[in-house]
Amino acid sequence: MLIEMRNIRKVYEQGDSTCEALAGIDLKISQGESVAIMGPSGSGKSTLLNIMGCIDRATEGEYYFDGKEVNDYSDGERAKLRNEYLGFVLQDFALIERYTVKENVILPLKYSKKIKKEAREARIDEVLKLVGIEEKKEQSVLKLSGGQRQRVAIARALVNEAEVLLCDEPTGALDKATGREIVNVFEELNKKGKTIVIVTHDPDVAAECDRVIKIVDGRVE
Repeated sequence: MLIEMRNIRKVYEQGDSTCEALAGIDLKISQGESVAIMGPSGSGKSTLLNIMGCIDRATEGEYYFDGKEVNDYSDGERAKLRNEYLGFVLQDFALIERYTVKENVILPLKYSKKIKKEAREARIDEVLKLVGIEEKKEQSVLKLSGGQRQRVAIARALVNEAEVLLCDEPTGALDKATGREIVNVFEELNKKGKTIVIVTHDPDVAAECDRVIKIVDGRVE
């Protein structure tokens, strides 16, 4: 099992009161699976994704990645796992707009020894070709369409040979046709063995995944 979560709770302190964002989540995700996480706004979907991606820590519970308990990891070990095995794709793309496509995609490689310097150029070319924008390599991301920007974000998520793509509303800022193109990219990546986890409100996006996990009030429904 690649990802396993047992009784994951997340509680935020708000002055004298507390807010329970996750109230005991149990889930398993296998290597190579594509999974959609759905639920109403405020149900805990993004919080769950942040814990899965080692951006946040659970208040209680156990999180295993590839059989190892992530809660036991130091901050440095969590950062290494995040940088080398997990890729993030966000609704707003999170690109540095003054940079070119190449400059955005290369960023994760600057914080990792996973791919040697002499192999980086070839790796960038490989992932840009994979997402269909190799001809945009030297172009400023400011000049790209929304769909092209999301492809850059996916390429950046893949460049370190991430095993898992964690996607938070990746089609939310795109029109229907462009969103369909991005879903097609995820489908092709999944066929190549990548594990895809997508937080989405769109039932059409969810329908393309192997499985749907529904979160309501911080619990799996």
